[in-house]
Formats: sequence, C-alpha cells, structure tokens
Amino acid sequence: MALAAGAIACGEDKGGGGPKDEDKPDPFEECRSEDGVVDCSNPLCDAAPECNLECAAQVPTCEAAITGSIDRICVDGSCQAAGPRDEEGALVRGCLNVGHTFDRNVHVPNLRSYVLSVHHGIRPDGKKLSCEDLLGASDADDPSLSNVLARSVENVKAENGDIVKVPINRVPLHEKGRTLLVLTRFFNSTKNPETNAPRGNVAAKSCFGDVEVVEGLTDITGCPDDGAHTYDVEVSPGCNVINDTCTDGKQCIQAAGICRYVCEERCGAAGVCRPLSAGQPPECLRKCNPENPDTTPCDPGFRCDVTAGEDPACMPF
Repeated sequence: MALAAGAIACGEDKGGGGPKDEDKPDPFEECRSEDGVVDCSNPLCDAAPECNLECAAQVPTCEAAITGSIDRICVDGSCQAAGPRDEEGALVRGCLNVGHTFDRNVHVPNLRSYVLSVHHGIRPDGKKLSCEDLLGASDADDPSLSNVLARSVENVKAENGDIVKVPINRVPLHEKGRTLLVLTRFFNSTKNPETNAPRGNVAAKSCFGDVEVVEGLTDITGCPDDGAHTYDVEVSPGCNVINDTCTDGKQCIQAAGICRYVCEERCGAAGVCRPLSAGQPPECLRKCNPENPDTTPCDPGFRCDVTAGEDPACMPF
C-alpha cells in the first residue's frame, strides 16, 4: 500500500509541478498594445512570432497595403524589416528625385497621372528582381512579384519637351551590398480621387536599377535636387510593335504606345474592347469617362470600371 501511495504521490507531483504555460511571462509584453496587437515596426518586436510570419507576398501578410511608410517586406518566405535600423531602432530612411525625359514617340500631353515605386532588390521568393521583371509583368502591382519600399501616385500635366521631376520620400535604405530599383508608369487617365489608385492604360514607362538612397531629409516637403539625390531616366512608350511586351492577349497600338485588346469587330468611337471577366474573350463594351461621368454615363445596372491597365468601360454590377 505504501508503494501504491508513493506511486500516486509521484503522479500528482508530475501533473501539478512547474509553472503552467499561461503563467510564463510574455517576453514581448512591451510590444503589445492594450488590444494585444504587436507593433512589428518596433525593433524590440522583431523576434515576436507575430512579426516572423511565413509569407508568399508582401501584402497582406507583412503589410496591410502599400500606402504610407513601408516597414515590412517578404523575403525568402518570411516577413522582415524593410531595411537597416538606426541606434534607436527606427528604420533608416531617405529620399529620391527622379527626372523623367521622354522618348520622341511618347505623346506627353496624353499622360495624365503617374505611379512611381521603389522596389527592394530581392523578390518575395528570394530571387533577384530585375527591371525586365517589372516592365514585362502583366500586373506590376502584384504583391508576389516584388517588395515595394515606397510609392507615389499623382496627377501630371506636361507638354512635349518637358522634364517631369518626381520626388519620393521616406524610402527605407537598402542593406549593404544591395541596391534598389525604380519603376515609373504614366497613365492616360487621372488617378482615382477617392482611392488614390491609378486608372486607365499605361501609356509610357521607365525602370532603372543600381539606386542608392541617401539617408535623411525624409519629410514631405520635397527632396534636394542635387547629384546625391537625383536620377535622370528616359521614358519609353508603354509598348512598341518591334519589341512587343503586351501580355494577356493584348496587342500594341503603336500610335498610342498602349497595349489593348483587339476585337474581331470594330467597336467604334463609343466602344472599347475588353473581356467581361478574366479568361473570357474580349468583346465590344460601352466606353465611359471616369473624369466626366455625365458625358458618357453607363446604363442602369452598369458601372464605370476603372481597373488600372485597362480602358474604362461600362461593366455590369
């Protein structure tokens, strides 16, 4: 009986001994807000499980959206800080100026807005990013394609012969031994004033690499226009028939420098050739004007679709 009692006692000690998991101190307690959310932009939280998520793309796992200051990127399948930190733990940031001159085949007055984006040199899958990747992509905004470090979307008004200078601020610095890439796309429509998203077709574009960001001067008032901060690039048409980079079955319309679907039947001045949904053949749809919706209104039950990279068209709800 004594042996049995001892066995029972040992079993009780094993089951009740030691602190329970819920009693262990949380090493990242200072990282959490009152709601329990971990601030992954805080360097003290880099090792927190919530900040080391597996990822296949920068959005939505590492960043909710590519807006404002970018803090996290997806590299080799895990979320990481977007760049080196200073002694206080904040990401080191800088700014750039990009001066855009235009190829003679670009009709500059047709350019209504631009998207300038700065990209990390390593893709989410761990491969090296190139300008060929960005310029040849059917959707350069695909978050699984690249890691965006900064992005600016603005309307533009320029004439042939003008130089369009674009500053971009709060760009995280690159790691030692790596450089960044800058992609600019000019659209033939103004940006969406409600969402700040681009709309219309890409009518001109440029990309260059070997970019080094200079630390400091990151406020929104601008960036010094000097040799240390400024890069000059020539902008080419969105496409050309000699080196056709159009995707998704589109053809290059040389006169406009735009990739468009081509329907078997002509759609006329009031129509536009587009598929109703992905995978369907293109058909003639009614053209709409998001900038002046009253001039070409859509019929009841239809909306003016302004998906970036496509001509605006009336689509069913």
